Amino acid sequence: MERSLKIIFICMSCFLMCVTNIFADNLILKHTTSDFLSQNLSGVITNYQGIKLSNNLVLNPGFEIGTLDNWTIGAGPTSTKDSSLYHSGSYSYKMGNIPVAVNFYNLEQRIKVVAGHLYQASCWINAKDSDGGYARMFVHCLDDNMAYIYTGASIVSFWSGTTSTATWEKVIYTFTVPSLAGGFAGDCGYVNFNLDYYPAGSAVSNIWWDDIEFIDLTASSFIPQGYLTSDVIDLGSKTTLGKISWTADVPSCCTVTLFLRTTDDPTDVNAWNAWETFTVSGAEITSTPERYFEYKALLSTSDTSITPILKDVSIYSAVRSISLTNDNNTKYPNVIHADDTIKFTLDFTNTMDPISFPKIDIVPEAGVNTQTITSGAWSGNKWITGSFKLSSAAAASGGFAKIKIRDAVTLAGNDVYVEYPAFILIDSANIGPNDKMTFYPNPFSPNGDGKADEAHLFLNISQGDNFTVKIYNMKGILMRTLADNDTRYGSIDLIWDGKEDSGQACPVGLYLFQLNISGTIKTGTVVLAK
Repeated sequence: MERSLKIIFICMSCFLMCVTNIFADNLILKHTTSDFLSQNLSGVITNYQGIKLSNNLVLNPGFEIGTLDNWTIGAGPTSTKDSSLYHSGSYSYKMGNIPVAVNFYNLEQRIKVVAGHLYQASCWINAKDSDGGYARMFVHCLDDNMAYIYTGASIVSFWSGTTSTATWEKVIYTFTVPSLAGGFAGDCGYVNFNLDYYPAGSAVSNIWWDDIEFIDLTASSFIPQGYLTSDVIDLGSKTTLGKISWTADVPSCCTVTLFLRTTDDPTDVNAWNAWETFTVSGAEITSTPERYFEYKALLSTSDTSITPILKDVSIYSAVRSISLTNDNNTKYPNVIHADDTIKFTLDFTNTMDPISFPKIDIVPEAGVNTQTITSGAWSGNKWITGSFKLSSAAAASGGFAKIKIRDAVTLAGNDVYVEYPAFILIDSANIGPNDKMTFYPNPFSPNGDGKADEAHLFLNISQGDNFTVKIYNMKGILMRTLADNDTRYGSIDLIWDGKEDSGQACPVGLYLFQLNISGTIKTGTVVLAK
């Protein structure tokens, strides 16, 4: 039966090699237009091509970017972004929470305007904790030199008051930016857009602002810049990123700049590493390797009638691929037996430092009996190890094992650390001659036509040996448990109907079955066809 199992492995080797790389073509992430719709957008909108600048003149209108990027905290005690109550996105801005009647709160943003143009301002406000004071949304006009103008026409109040319900309410107001009399440096060229709150009494009092808009209704103009910020991406383990690339239409008056940062704890605002800036697509990422990362894209224009369009963003691993070969350099299936002689080939994304010496750790799923491969040589950006066999401890572990790559260094001086979970199967050859197993038919096709709808796993188990049989997909994810610490012995027939434990049908493909007899592992493959 050993011979028939090995024939199955070799016949399926090409399939195994294409699926066991955790990052296909070393691509960790790719976001396109549909993905952008679920990201945090500040000053940008999504169309059928990608994202472009919005006509909202307020930057960071939903308080999603940074701590309070683009906003200035004015007079009064400092308030904060709030993730517990928001109209959209993940944050709002909370004013209040200090029980002193004389305090007031102010948040503002300076915006370039055109005198005589009609503007529309709007916001969403929630005053569920207000004590009867009032909130105000207004502008204070500045001349072309950005000097404050202290005249009756310099302050335009859009709205004053507070709501009495605990729901979000939208306030909309339109106004015309006034032209100014002589004595000023031209007409009104800028406004300070303000959000104020004046609590009425000494009790704790709060209001929340979100989704602020300030739009020029006279001209269909775009703001000078806007952000798209991704969600936090979990890589599952500490990982070195390789390159960042994007596709965009960028007219000569426009720019697209990408930023990326990493962290080991996304819940701690102080744990994030500094933003790394990228102005050229395909640039190497030098951020500190961590488990989590996020990126943001800044779209800018110097011509308010033209906008850049970002179409997609891709993040690549520092390792393009990892493969197994035998001594004749023939691709080898990612199932290793104790007597197999093999070697690894690591193909790196970035230009590597040829004086660095990568190490490869083979870590069985139990996390013990780790084997480290230290010998090898560079061939361009590929590290090819010397031939080796599994250590007796690693071979005895059996089951899935992950691969850790460490101590490789790019020519730019960046350490490379990448993990490939469930990259290989260690097939223990220690099962006795009376402990046989085979799947039949193989392939099988559970399509309900009455032909080969089930696969039978025939076992011959010695008396007194408890056994477990599980089915995994090629990513190492458990799909079905056929036997769990079973105490039967002798000739046993286990049936797989091609379904997960949940009852959902498994997709077509190659699956791995694992027999565990009193801690000794035996593996094989079965093909689920249409």
